Amino acid sequence: MIGNAQQKAFFLVNVLFVAIMLLAACTTPIKAPLTPTATRTELAVTIEAETVPVYKDLEASEEDRVEDLLARMTLAEKIGQMTQVEKNSIRKKDITDRFIGSLLSGGGGYPRPNTPESWAEMVNGFQEYALQTRLGIPLIYGVDAIHGHGNLKGATIFPHNIGLGAIRDPDLVERIGRVTAVEMAATGIYWNFGPVVAVPQDIRWGRTYEGYSENTELVSTLASAYVRGLQNVDETPDLSASTTVLATPKHFVGDGGTAWGSSDTFIIQQFMLDQGVTDVDEATLTGIHLPPYKAAIDAGAMSIMVPYSSWGGMKMHAQRYLLTDVLKGELGFKGFLVSDWGALIKYQVTITVTSSPRSTQGWI
Repeated sequence: MIGNAQQKAFFLVNVLFVAIMLLAACTTPIKAPLTPTATRTELAVTIEAETVPVYKDLEASEEDRVEDLLARMTLAEKIGQMTQVEKNSIRKKDITDRFIGSLLSGGGGYPRPNTPESWAEMVNGFQEYALQTRLGIPLIYGVDAIHGHGNLKGATIFPHNIGLGAIRDPDLVERIGRVTAVEMAATGIYWNFGPVVAVPQDIRWGRTYEGYSENTELVSTLASAYVRGLQNVDETPDLSASTTVLATPKHFVGDGGTAWGSSDTFIIQQFMLDQGVTDVDEATLTGIHLPPYKAAIDAGAMSIMVPYSSWGGMKMHAQRYLLTDVLKGELGFKGFLVSDWGALIKYQVTITVTSSPRSTQGWI
């Protein structure tokens, strides 16, 4: 898909080359003969230098490409790139018009017919609209392939993490990650919202089965193995390879340690533990719940998801100390964070409209 964009860029270079040659032939006398090869090469180099931006230059450094791209982006483009939409909730033209940076398939978010070919065609179709934007930034597309690419009919489905934790076999978990990555790549998707690296402390938590164990060391071992399975080629992280996908350890941090009765979420009935408060001191938080993330980062994790839960009187999505100072500063995380499904609407604030004595509700 990116290759197509590069081909378009090279096509434009060739068009400009022809146009300039024609213009030169009409307006500029040739004073001395030049060999055709030398003239064409010199001019092509000049045109390419003028028309290919640094952020599209594969020979430029990663830092230079990022800085160049950011300098070109408007605020609206930056907001669009930070927005992720479920694929059934967007019109394709909005990807272009609103500069959308990411899509996902939620439960049941599959094409019809549900085949690898249809998946790839669907993702490529969305990608075409992203490449039509001013800067041509490709989409990143994600799925929950927690125990196999479960949205794909015929995909290999593996035991939930609680079962893999009982087996205690990191080599097996790594091979499961490898198979999952290959089956995802076959559908054109390269971002997996897993593994879950929660360390469940209360078996009454409805998502206990998503965790490998209540034992921090075992969770760390198996989580890092799964990350390697998704991302590695020949024991080395290589996200440029055609059959590797980006891992997303989640949910940072402490979602497995929430206290009974602390949840403020009501969906059909009142939640008791899920999305609640991790009511522990920092030493307990970092001693029990943090090590799996350090292990995953050391294994090459470049994407981490933030939970609905709270700690220290604040929702995790608002925790600059944990998300920036600890995760990026102390643990050395160099990747990006993604919010949990619709989590940002949890932050309801009251604002005063100056033109009216009434207060109204806003969302951040």
